[in-house]
Amino acid sequence: PLAEGASPLLFRVFDVPVLVVPVAVPLPRDEFVTNWQDRRQFPNASAVLNEHRAHTIIFALVDPTETAQQVRAAEAVSAVAAGYATSDNTLGVHWGESDMALPPAALIEAFEQAATEAAEAAAEEAPVKPAWHRLLTLWINIRPANAEAFRAAYAAQEANPIEAELPGDAIGFATQGLAAFIGREIEMLPSGRPAPEQALVLVNLLAYLLDRGQVFKDDDTLGFTEERTIATNIVEQGGLPGMTETPILRLTYIVDEGAEPGTTDADAAN
Repeated sequence: PLAEGASPLLFRVFDVPVLVVPVAVPLPRDEFVTNWQDRRQFPNASAVLNEHRAHTIIFALVDPTETAQQVRAAEAVSAVAAGYATSDNTLGVHWGESDMALPPAALIEAFEQAATEAAEAAAEEAPVKPAWHRLLTLWINIRPANAEAFRAAYAAQEANPIEAELPGDAIGFATQGLAAFIGREIEMLPSGRPAPEQALVLVNLLAYLLDRGQVFKDDDTLGFTEERTIATNIVEQGGLPGMTETPILRLTYIVDEGAEPGTTDADAAN
C-alpha cells in the first residue's frame, strides 16, 4: 500500500526516468535480516531494520542493454536516493542488486567526494572521473571467502582451482551485484597475498569493467603492472553459496616478485 497522502513521483536524472514509490509498510524482516546485520560501516543496521515503519522504492524505468546504460541508470537512482538520504526520516538504504544495507551518509559522502574530486581535476585541467567511481563499492558487494570455502565449494570437481599448498585461511573474494552491469559475478581465487592488496586490485578491475564492459575472454591476461597480472577464466556457474546458478568471471591474481616495478594503462585508468 502507498503511504497515506503520498503518490508515486517521476524524476528525470541524467536523462534517465526514475520512479519513486512510497510504501506504507516496513520491509519484510525475514527476507532482509541476513543482509542487515551490524557491521563497521553500518553499526546500527539491525536496529534500523527492526524499527523502521515504512520504505520507499526507487528504480529506473529503463531496460539497459549495455554496461554504460546500466551504469548511467544506477547513477540516476543513486542521485535520487542520496537526495532522500539527506532527510532525517531516511534511516538506511538497501541496494537491491547486491542485497547490501547502506547507511544514508554513504551515498551523500560518495557524491560529495566525487564533486570535490571533479572540481580539483577541472582546476588542474585534468580528466574528470565520473561519479560512479565513488559509487561502485556501494553497488557491488565484495565478500571475502577463504581458501577452505573455495575448496569445499569445488570439492566435486576433478581439478580444484585452489592450489593444494595454499593455507586454508588465505583470502579470496566474490562479488554480488556486478552481474547487473556485465552479466557475470567475479570469483577472485585466494592467492596468498594480503587481503587489502587483493581487494584494491579487485576494485580497480571493477572500475575497468564498468568503464569498458565485459571484454575478457577465457584465458585472457590483464597486466596491472610489470609484476602484477590477472588471469581470467569464463565459468558458466560458480561454486560458492549463492553463486551456483550465476555466470562467473574467475580471476587468478599473480605476482611476480622478480619483475621490474612499473605501471600500465590498466592502473592509469583507475
